[in-house]
Amino acid sequence: MNYAIKTILFATDLGPHSEQVLAHAAGMAQRFGAELHLLTVMHASNEPSMVALDSYLPEDVVAKLRTDAAQRIRDGANRLLDGAGNLVRSGLVGSVQVREGNAAENVLAEARRIGADLIVLGSHGHTPLGEMLIGSVAQRVSAKSTVPVLLVPINH
Repeated sequence: MNYAIKTILFATDLGPHSEQVLAHAAGMAQRFGAELHLLTVMHASNEPSMVALDSYLPEDVVAKLRTDAAQRIRDGANRLLDGAGNLVRSGLVGSVQVREGNAAENVLAEARRIGADLIVLGSHGHTPLGEMLIGSVAQRVSAKSTVPVLLVPINH
């Protein structure tokens, strides 16, 4: 079997440990000469919390809030990459995507779209009970992915 890692998807929530997880993804990309793609997913506009906003605020205000949130997320992704500017300059980063909707589904769809050979995610390491009650993007991606998933432990 001839196995190569040519495309890596780094999915992030842009949390405080994102730089650590990016360092792992970038290290893998450098080691294998792979292209690195960054993805972050924002909440869907039809989620209960967003629907509640529609009930209390005028439509134009809600639209502005959504636009502003998307821009803040893009800015966060750019700040993350600016902190790792050598990655961008080295040509390792192939794309930066911001999507809306279910995080796990979007990660899996993006991995298929770019032909990822590896997905890199941070893992908060919830307890088994926590996983059952609140679920985990990392757990869902790992269970459904057709390519290897590297879980980088955070908060340890």
